[in-house]
Amino acid sequence: SEFGNPTTYDELQAVNNIIVGSPETVTRKFSEIIERLSPGYIHIYGNEGAMKHEDTMRSIELLGKEVIPALHEKKLKTYD
Repeated sequence: SEFGNPTTYDELQAVNNIIVGSPETVTRKFSEIIERLSPGYIHIYGNEGAMKHEDTMRSIELLGKEVIPALHEKKLKTYD
């Protein structure tokens, strides 16, 4: 960072700037964020850096089949 030491990968995970893990872990972390912050939308980026294509595709598949359906019960805040 311009104003101090660079943020580490572990520090970014600790504050949920980076969310990784099993579908259950990712769902739990997103649920916590939704409950705490009441966002209007969530941006999910599924390819981080040097991931192999197969790993990226598996990540997208798990998001679509397990994480996102589990989050459907959570209500995002609507903005008028």
